[in-house]
Amino acid sequence: MAGVCSLCHPKTEEIVREAHYWRIIANQDQNLLGKCFIALNRHEEDLFHLRQPELDELWSLAAKVREALRELFQADHFNFAFLGNNDRHLHMHAVPRYRGTRFFAGLVFDDKAWGHHYDLIPRRVPPEVAAQLVAAMKEKLAPLLAKPEKRRAIGKSEKPKGRLKKAAKPKAKRSTKGPKKRRR
Repeated sequence: MAGVCSLCHPKTEEIVREAHYWRIIANQDQNLLGKCFIALNRHEEDLFHLRQPELDELWSLAAKVREALRELFQADHFNFAFLGNNDRHLHMHAVPRYRGTRFFAGLVFDDKAWGHHYDLIPRRVPPEVAAQLVAAMKEKLAPLLAKPEKRRAIGKSEKPKGRLKKAAKPKAKRSTKGPKKRRR
């Protein structure tokens, strides 16, 4: 790794929430309202080097970010992506998508590419609007992150879902010695 990693040392004012393994960071580019990413606290560049507890926390945080942004801005859809093109430090983009116009802090946000790949034209909002966005996300995420996780064990006793056919029972072998006599 050459130079200083910006995701190892993010700007404090952009941090929405710190968790055990990950942090939620508001993206400086707000071409889509609420755009953020979830960055690993330790420096790692390979998704396949994550440990199971890190993966578990990531999926939990991603679900809660999605829920918070749906409640805050009525996001209609989400794109989640691991790219690593500009910052190799492992992070997942959470990109809310909108069918219609959204308003926040006196600004207008349009998803002009709704239904297609989003525009890559960056949009920086004024620092005071960025601060309001981070504050709104913190406020909405706090109760969601305080809820205990609903975990269920997955084991042999769990029945598969879907249209799976039962395996045919093996047919009993017939004796070649003739019919069985009944006992009385």
